[in-house]
Amino acid sequence: KFRLIYLLFAGTLCFLVLPGNKNGRASEAKKGNTGAPGDETNLNGTPRICSYCHFGAAGPVTYIYLIDESGDTVTQYLPGRKYKAQVFIDNSNPNLTGYGFQMIALRNADSTDIKGFSDPGNNTVNNYKLATIPNGRTYAEHDNISSSKQFDVVWTAPTAGTGAVTFYAAGNAVNRNGSTSG
Repeated sequence: KFRLIYLLFAGTLCFLVLPGNKNGRASEAKKGNTGAPGDETNLNGTPRICSYCHFGAAGPVTYIYLIDESGDTVTQYLPGRKYKAQVFIDNSNPNLTGYGFQMIALRNADSTDIKGFSDPGNNTVNNYKLATIPNGRTYAEHDNISSSKQFDVVWTAPTAGTGAVTFYAAGNAVNRNGSTSG
């Protein structure tokens, strides 16, 4: 009887402590892990990003681009305009064939969430969704493991006077083995 109780306890503990995040960290664990100010941190105060749980193979490099309606990459926004906030995951390891990301845009002056991302509606086609965590921050993130290294998120620039905005993103490339070892 005691073995069964210990087995059930251990299984429940693993379920609570080691949740899968294949549908996005904000959706599953209600956490931000982009490295942005105010996101989850490790005990030593460093940002907790994807590589905290996913390890093994050489990690990918994550790029963020803000693209205007002409397809040009821009470094400044025009208030109220729609842009494509693109996350691109550069991965040279052929064993890593699945991708995920999480992104947020914060006002530089006070690290508040701009909340400019648009809900894609059909996340199967658009490859991302929005998730709001308990502290009120809204993240764009993958919806299940994606075969695409690129995520194009619709972002509407804030009103005039908002000031500078910084995008934070974490990208992950996985081997689809269902564990944290790749």
